[in-house]
Amino acid sequence: MPTFDYDVFLSHSQKDSPTALDIAERLRKDGLRVWLAEWELQPGDDRAAKIEAGLEQSRVLVLCLSKNAYGKEWPELEAQTLRFRDPAHLERRFVPIRLDDAEVPEEVSGVRALPWSGEEGEYGKILHSCQEQSIGVTNERLIESVDFTLGNTAVKHIQLDPKKIGSLDINVYAFNSDAKWLLTGAHGNRIQLWDLETEKLLRDFPRNTSIICSLELNRDQSLLLSGDHAGNVHLWDVDSGKCLQIFKGHVSGELQGLAWHADQTTFLSCSGDNAIRRWDRTNGQCLQVYKGHTSWVWDVVWNSDQRKFLSCSSDKTARLWDSKTGKCLVVFEGHTRSVKVIECGTDPRYFFTGSFDNTLRHWDSETGQTLQVFEG
Repeated sequence: MPTFDYDVFLSHSQKDSPTALDIAERLRKDGLRVWLAEWELQPGDDRAAKIEAGLEQSRVLVLCLSKNAYGKEWPELEAQTLRFRDPAHLERRFVPIRLDDAEVPEEVSGVRALPWSGEEGEYGKILHSCQEQSIGVTNERLIESVDFTLGNTAVKHIQLDPKKIGSLDINVYAFNSDAKWLLTGAHGNRIQLWDLETEKLLRDFPRNTSIICSLELNRDQSLLLSGDHAGNVHLWDVDSGKCLQIFKGHVSGELQGLAWHADQTTFLSCSGDNAIRRWDRTNGQCLQVYKGHTSWVWDVVWNSDQRKFLSCSSDKTARLWDSKTGKCLVVFEGHTRSVKVIECGTDPRYFFTGSFDNTLRHWDSETGQTLQVFEG
């Protein structure tokens, strides 16, 4: 794999300079080497030559899409994307960002554009996309795996061939209970089932109409829920790969969180529309909508007693809900940035959250207090 002098080349219209500068400063603060015209170009420089050198030396191109960009500057901005969109250049990445609602030009419409309004959750997605390393070219096998030991633990490192998954990006995965097979959801709108013992691709599910954002197997692993970028939930039969039901109701934002109830007939979903929904899988009906979060809801999990559930959000809080009444019982405050993930164990009283503020917190749901903060 080649080495690069810059992690990110940030391309933008001159009219969008203040927004681009804000994004660049955040990325640099998080340790990325950013090429930005405002920082790199000096009076008297050969502008075209210096931009070309910056593009060649950058691993990721972040392009700010807006109505400002689609004017006379667009031919130059679009031309900068070519080497980053070339499928042969697996070592490079292209990350478009939408600054407004202007229609995306056809030249780059095939690549998912991340929304930008300055929110922490949106910035976290951009940072994650810029930090990810390219997979690179594997051999002709469907899966390349390496067995080794870590202390007394046997470990298998698995690398999927990007030519077989149709995308460089695997967003989500789900192992079965004995880790003999694996489901993956990729940017190519695909769900695939892999046999980890034979190292074969067992099944390609029918292609989704939008990017796969979440996967959740039920208890007996016969049913699979998938959430997509359009805010829809699909219910799949794992054995046949058939789509059994589509659940529509979230009005905006990609669907990141899914959680089966122990009864295996109902489940929860959460999305960028700030809402949580409870569904009946047998008839496709939404049973209840839970509102209270003021920003993107990232994750949701049932409490071990299955009567309450927990959620977390870009509004920097976690919440405990009564699933029947729809009432928010407790708001947990303490994180200073978006709360991305939430998890609880066998004791319904305690749970953990993880945040973009780089901390984990251990909570007591009865008192609403933080028991411990894990930093590092």
